[in-house]
Amino acid sequence: MPNEFIRAAPIGAEPPLVQGVVLALFGSWRPDSGQTLAVAERVRVALMRASGSRVPWQVSGKDQQGRPRLGHEHLYILPFASGLVSGEGRVDRVLLWARGGLDPRTAAVVEHLSDHGGWIRVGRNPPLRLERLGGAAPSQVLGPARVWHSVSGFAPPRHTKRRRGSIQDPPEQQLARLCEAVLGQTPRAVEICPGFAERWSGAMEVRSKDTASRTGIRCSGWTLRFDQPVAGPLALGYGAHFGLGRFEAGAQ
Repeated sequence: MPNEFIRAAPIGAEPPLVQGVVLALFGSWRPDSGQTLAVAERVRVALMRASGSRVPWQVSGKDQQGRPRLGHEHLYILPFASGLVSGEGRVDRVLLWARGGLDPRTAAVVEHLSDHGGWIRVGRNPPLRLERLGGAAPSQVLGPARVWHSVSGFAPPRHTKRRRGSIQDPPEQQLARLCEAVLGQTPRAVEICPGFAERWSGAMEVRSKDTASRTGIRCSGWTLRFDQPVAGPLALGYGAHFGLGRFEAGAQ
C-alpha cells in the first residue's frame, strides 16, 4: 500500500497532489461516534495553530477577505473507526481530504503537525496525540460502491417544515439534491435506516458557533443506492466537512 493516496495529474502538468492523509489518534481512551463533530473541530484548531500566522484557505474555509468560500473544495476532516482497536466503533482515525487535492501549504501544515506532535483535547477527557499514518483510508471509507450507508447522522441543511399536514422539503429530498450537486449522481433510491437516530443519540450535534441557529434539528440515517459506483469519501449536509452526514460503502 502506498504511503499516501494521490490524485492523478495530466502528462506535463504539475506533480500530482496528495488528495488525502490519514491521522491516527493515540491516547488512553477513544471517542465514540457521537463525538465525531467535537473531534473534527479540535483537529481543525490544531491545524490552525500549526499554521502560525498564515492559515491555508483549505483549513480556514475562507477567502483572502475572510469570507466563507463557496463550494466544497476546502478541507474535509472526517473522523472514523478503523475497527483495528478494542472497542469496535470507537473513533481512532481522522481522514484529512480535499476534493481537488491538498494545497501545498495545507500539506506542509499537516506535516508540521505530525512532526511536532499534534495534540487535541475533547471535553474533559485526557488529550489525544495525532500522528500521520502511511497508506490510504480503508475501502469502506473510499469506495467506490453503488450502495452507501450512514455512519454519522445526516442533518439537512434546510429546515423541514410541516404545512397542512404535509412535510415540505423532507430530508430525503434534500439528500438526493446534495448527491446531484456534490457527487454528480442522483441516487436511484434513498432509504431511511430504522432506529438510526436513536443509536446516534437522537439529538443534533451542532458546531459551537452555530448552536443558536441549529437548535432542534435532528439527525437521521439513510442508505443511498446508485446505478453506477460512486467514489468516496461521502459526507453530505450540515457539518459534512466535520464528519456529520458521513456514509460508508456497503454490500451491493
